[in-house]
Amino acid sequence: MLLPRGTAITEATLLSLRRRGIDRLMVVNEALSAADLAAERERLQQRLDRLFRNCRNQGAGDLLLQSVTQYRFGEPE
Repeated sequence: MLLPRGTAITEATLLSLRRRGIDRLMVVNEALSAADLAAERERLQQRLDRLFRNCRNQGAGDLLLQSVTQYRFGEPE
């Protein structure tokens, strides 16, 4: 844990983290249930599916979808 619970994430905080080589930040909201997180993930996946519906199985489109999916869901590259 880098910051204590309840810390406001300001631009100064982000700059400080960047100077320390931290380019990603996970914010944990304990008020969200596992069901809420799963529902949000499904909503995001449906949106990506709709946005990329016309470029499936076209090489570059699939690569872009894979990269965007990894970015949106915070999955390792």
